[in-house]
Amino acid sequence: MKCLNKAITLLVVFFSINSWASSHEDAAHELMDAMELNQLMSETIDSMLEMQLQTNPQLQPFESTIREFFAKYMSGESLRGSFVELYMSAYTENELREIAAFLKTPTGKKLTRLTPMLTAKGAAIGQKQVMENAHVLEKMIKEEADRIKQLQGK
Repeated sequence: MKCLNKAITLLVVFFSINSWASSHEDAAHELMDAMELNQLMSETIDSMLEMQLQTNPQLQPFESTIREFFAKYMSGESLRGSFVELYMSAYTENELREIAAFLKTPTGKKLTRLTPMLTAKGAAIGQKQVMENAHVLEKMIKEEADRIKQLQGK
């Protein structure tokens, strides 16, 4: 009888955990829908590709090839499962539902709509800052290389 009770208890625990995981996963899928993941990734790809083509005009003839690659490997559809796992590892079920609820508000929708453009512009700002100051990094690297060389000579 004890074995039967243990088996029943284990089954109840197992099904409770599966039910919790399923509910947590459902919440993550709900968030992906609220994020409009497919559209978000499509717009992000467009913004980043546009920035890359402006920075590297020599890539222009390959735009359709690059776009095809990203459509296959960076689409919301292709990344959804991995994003669900990622968000489940970072947020509780309740937090996922709260974020999804926020993203359904006008402000949340605006955040979703503007994120790809803001991300691309933020990356461009960072890239410009690095390019304008690359000479400083080169000088710092040269000085460090000289310092290391001197230490090795001793």
